[in-house]
Amino acid sequence: MKNIFLSLVVFVVMSLLHAQFTDWIVRLLKLRGGNYGMYSMLILIFSSVITVIGLVTVIIFRKSYDSILKIAILFEIIYLLFLIISGNNPLKYFSDPDK
Repeated sequence: MKNIFLSLVVFVVMSLLHAQFTDWIVRLLKLRGGNYGMYSMLILIFSSVITVIGLVTVIIFRKSYDSILKIAILFEIIYLLFLIISGNNPLKYFSDPDK
């Protein structure tokens, strides 16, 4: 039960941090509200889906996820996979920095 509660706390905190960082970046870059205004809300919804998937994974593999680091790495791996599947490949910069 401790693993499940700990993972839920880690997933929720990381989801909120991703949404907040997205909001700060949109404001810092002074992007127009019409194109990017709801982007942080989309990231929050996106992260909520990842939280549910990650929580189910932790429940299934309860013995393997016993530290905060493993749970945080699981969240980031699922997050990167979802970004790649959605077409926003963050690793593309390293392979082709001109684009």
